[in-house]
Amino acid sequence: RIMEFYRILCERISSRKKKEVQDLGKRILKYIHDNYTDSNITLTMISQMFDVTPAYLSRFLKNYVKCNFVDYLHRLRIKKAKELLSETDDNINNIAIRCGYLDSHGLIRAFKKYEKITPGKYRESAKSTG
Repeated sequence: RIMEFYRILCERISSRKKKEVQDLGKRILKYIHDNYTDSNITLTMISQMFDVTPAYLSRFLKNYVKCNFVDYLHRLRIKKAKELLSETDDNINNIAIRCGYLDSHGLIRAFKKYEKITPGKYRESAKSTG
């Protein structure tokens, strides 16, 4: 009976911990999605907001979304930039700022790294295929 009690207790603790991790993950991702356009967003800032260490948050994100904070943030920003490049005639610098970059140089550098093409070339191909 005691062994059964401990087994059930351990299962409940494990289940509760998984739920807490899921809830934390959802809250962190919601915060990042709501604030990715802020050019000052950092891992340290988010870790302070959620009362965890930057190292813990970094490991947590790596496990939760399978990439690090910087990659996740750039991918969000680039996704938005691709929408704006396809749907507007706004200039690259304005799009960069709207997506959380300080200027077009940051957007161009990240876009080339993740998409292997410049934002201008992406816009040209999107307009010719759309």
